[in-house]
Amino acid sequence: MPSIPSSSNRVESSRPCRGTGQSGFSLVEVLITLGVMAILAAFMFPSFWNFQRQGLAEISKNDLLDRAERIKSFVADEIKMAGYMVGRNFSTPLTIGANTYQTSIAVSNSDNGDDQITIIKGESAFPPLFVNNYNSGSVPPTVEICAANTAFENPDGSPLSHDDIRGRIGLRAGTVYDLVSFGNQKRVYRLYDDANEGVNIGGTFAAKSNPDPTPPAGTCEETYDTRLVTLSLQETLRDDVPQGTEVFPVRARQISIVASGGENQLRLSDQNQNEIIDRQVDGLQFQYLVDGNWVDDPVAAGAGTEDIRAVRFYLLVRSLAVDKDRTDTTDYSPQMGPNVAANTYGPYNDNFRRVVVVGEVEVKNYVTK
Repeated sequence: MPSIPSSSNRVESSRPCRGTGQSGFSLVEVLITLGVMAILAAFMFPSFWNFQRQGLAEISKNDLLDRAERIKSFVADEIKMAGYMVGRNFSTPLTIGANTYQTSIAVSNSDNGDDQITIIKGESAFPPLFVNNYNSGSVPPTVEICAANTAFENPDGSPLSHDDIRGRIGLRAGTVYDLVSFGNQKRVYRLYDDANEGVNIGGTFAAKSNPDPTPPAGTCEETYDTRLVTLSLQETLRDDVPQGTEVFPVRARQISIVASGGENQLRLSDQNQNEIIDRQVDGLQFQYLVDGNWVDDPVAAGAGTEDIRAVRFYLLVRSLAVDKDRTDTTDYSPQMGPNVAANTYGPYNDNFRRVVVVGEVEVKNYVTK
């Protein structure tokens, strides 16, 4: 009779079994997990997206405020020098280009649109110009100034024309800029109207055998890489100008808003060029402090622009990017000054953010001649 195999000789099954440290998930378990995660995501994603949009909107708002403050500072810096060295009783109006100015601030007021302002000011040339000598006894009186020798040459070393040299030292041909002022005075002087338009270009400044060891800053004795330029004036200076006094070409600067290519550009303009301060400024208004009162138009109020002691300005600045989650339905007119007509500035009913910033600056506006 055949023998029966013992238990020790039995064949073990090849089916794996779960032991310690081994685990797995069934298909049902995986599907349940994915379903739970989908439900949670459906609740969490809108909150996350709203949080992200709020963050982006806050960044856009802060960027708009920062930009508006920078524009305000720029405009304030320009206006605070209005009237610098310009007199009340000029014998004839100041002529700059095609325009004439009786006083140092020209006002253009509108309660149903943007204002603009034109200011007369002395601006430092580049490189700066300094007095080397003043001869009050010559006819006409002359002022020698120092200018960098490189101001008289093209990049290739060839000489510039007379008109180009005038431009390099801050003046222009055609009597567009024929006015200068001096750092220690409060007045404006015209250049003599001669064949050279009051500007004579001299030679390279000659080195002295015993130069001053401590020359005044900016004078021809400070460096020998300079040339002398003689300015002929129509009148004798009221006050002497010591050696080293800075010379300022005089400018007429206009601040206004110009619509161009779908933009409202805040511009700083003179006779020859337009500088864009910012491309998205939707409003500009000015007020003027005269005899302790803020007025929109000094002349209409019975005062002269030479009586202005301070300028207040309102800027309506627009964001650079749209915010699709908001519509601008605000009428900003009440924020742009007490006399601005309703709905002059809004509502715009678009997707841009806007903010009104107000600046106030005292002006020199000297009135002596």
